[in-house]
This record gives sequence, C-alpha cells and structure tokens, in this order.
Amino acid sequence: MTTTGAGIIGLGYSLPPHVRDNSWWPSDVVAGWRIQSGKRLAAITEWADTHRDALTDSQVLVVEALKNLADDPFGGSRLRHVASRETQPSELEVAAARQALDQAQVAAEDIDLVLGYSGVPDYLVVPNICAAHEGLGLRRDILSLSTDAACNSFASQLELADLYVKSGRARYVLCIQSAFPTRIMPSTADYSAWFGDAATAVVVGPVEAGDGILAAAHRTDGTQFEATLATVNGARWYDDGPIHWQVVDRNASRAMLLNIADFAAETVRTAVATAGLSLNDVGFYASHQGVSWFRAVTQASIGLDGARSFDTFPLTGSTWACNIPLVMAMGVKERQLRRGDVVATFSGGSGTTFSSVVMRWCVPDPE
Repeated sequence: MTTTGAGIIGLGYSLPPHVRDNSWWPSDVVAGWRIQSGKRLAAITEWADTHRDALTDSQVLVVEALKNLADDPFGGSRLRHVASRETQPSELEVAAARQALDQAQVAAEDIDLVLGYSGVPDYLVVPNICAAHEGLGLRRDILSLSTDAACNSFASQLELADLYVKSGRARYVLCIQSAFPTRIMPSTADYSAWFGDAATAVVVGPVEAGDGILAAAHRTDGTQFEATLATVNGARWYDDGPIHWQVVDRNASRAMLLNIADFAAETVRTAVATAGLSLNDVGFYASHQGVSWFRAVTQASIGLDGARSFDTFPLTGSTWACNIPLVMAMGVKERQLRRGDVVATFSGGSGTTFSSVVMRWCVPDPE
C-alpha cells in the first residue's frame, strides 16, 4: 500500500445512558419559552423585513427556517443525553477513544500524538487531555495538545493530524472531543433544551494515496467574538457567581445566525474545489448540528443536492465539537456513509471560526 495519505481509520463515541425528553421541563416553563421565542422571531423578522433588499438567498433560507419553528418552544429538539453529576467528561472521552482505537485496530502504545478538546472540562486550567492520556495508557514520549476552537475543534484537529501523518512526524494520531453543555445551561432557559452531553474520538493514520483527507478550508470572523459565551451574568467567568452559557452580544449572535449558510457555501465550495472535485462528487455531507435546521439550510445553500446526510439534532441535541463525528458514526450505522464516499464537512465555532474538510471515507462498512 502506498501510504502517502492520511485519513480517519477509526471512529468512536460515548453517550451518557440517561435520555431526557421534552416532558422533563414543567409546562409553565415551556409556556414562558413560547413567549421568549416569539419575541426573538419577531425581532429577526422585523430586521429581515427592514433589510429585505439586502438579504442574500441563503439569509432568506435562514429566516424561513426560523419562522417554521415559531410554534415549537423546543426548537426542533426532542431528545438529549444527559450525564449524571458524578460522571466526569474525561470518563466519556476515554470510552470514546477506546472504541476508536479498537475500530482502527491500533494499540494505545502506537499513538504518536493526541489532540483533545473538552467543551466543559473536568477542571479549569488543567487540560482533560492529560486525564485521557493516563486513562488510555498512552506512551510518555508523545505530544498531548488541547485544541480550542469551540464547536469547530474537530476540524482543527483533523488539520493538525493530517499535517503530522503526511509529514511523517506521526503515524497514528488520536483526536478526542467532548461536550458537557448541560453542566452550564440554566434549566429554565429555553436554549437548555437544544444541547446534550457526549464524547467522540477518531484515529487518523496512513491511508492509500487518494483516500483520506483531501483538502480543507478555514475562515475566522472575530467580529462575532462575544456572540455566545460561558461566563458569569454581567461579569467575567472568574468573578463571583455561577458560570452559564448565554448570548451576550445579541447583534453579533443575529449576524452569526443569519450569515451561517453563506459561510457554509463559501467554505465548503472552496474545500471541494481545492480537492479537485465538484459538488456532484460529494456523497455525504457531515454538518454541524447547532440547531435543528442547520444541516438542511446549509446543504441547500452550498448546493449539495445529491449528498446523503444524517440529522442527529432531534436525537442528541447539539453536542458541540462532537456533532460531526456523531453524524459520521450514525451515517455509517444507518449505511448512509459508505467506504469510498467523498465526505464534505462544515462546522463553526464561537468566536467565530468556520471550517470544511473534504475526505474520501476509509472506515470499512459494518458487516
């Protein structure tokens, strides 16, 4: 085998066993959400009507998608996995990584680089990647690195893994992601229904030329830095008070929401073209799942009409940087993603960054 490529050769995920459905929230709380969502929709609709002549086709799709959810206080979410308070994020990270190693048939001692992202880590300042390193029994003479690009961290990890494997600096790279948003979501906030807990992992290793990661495109827009944050209300995270995920700059948040489909079109089309392919070559679209309409609207904006996909949002909510690995895992399970398929990903992370990775899928089909 000519191993001049680098690709995903193993994939794993771990979901907490407890599943919370929409009946968990009291009816009076949900009634309040209807009022809040109605006010938000009215504000966006008013803004869109005022700027009607300047809206792009993709922005129109976003506005219409928001209108379609006007009568759903849960925003299209139905189920989400929620970890017990005793469960540490690093525990799920280790479980997902072991599954990925098993599928790749790679021993822990053969990992040369480990990259991790923990949306809500076990502790502040100390990276979870060290706990995962110990739990997995990895070698001491390797680089362990946390990669923080929020929900876009998986794409950042693939970029680094690709460079390390193709350069010969590493043979096998382990990439781990986890999301425990329920730990920092006020249960009375309507957006608390949109998120769930999870951990995912992939092993990137050498593959045949023409397989694996083919190209990537990355974008950064710092104007939306304070759109969504985890912080103390009205203060910094290190000030007195509980840390909550929240919308801080509503104008930036609206801009991020309205522009997401245009960002997807620009980023994915660039990555596909860089790979020397056309949109018609893409067999599977692995999309971020930040909201219920994210995949459908971005896929239409990009022009991936013939690509298969899978929507995890109704089943798991948004699991931040775990979203795309979960989409891939479910795609494989449901036989929507098959060996040899060209896969295009799109994800965005708070701050804001956007990425698309194009790859030829190398993981064997399930028997």
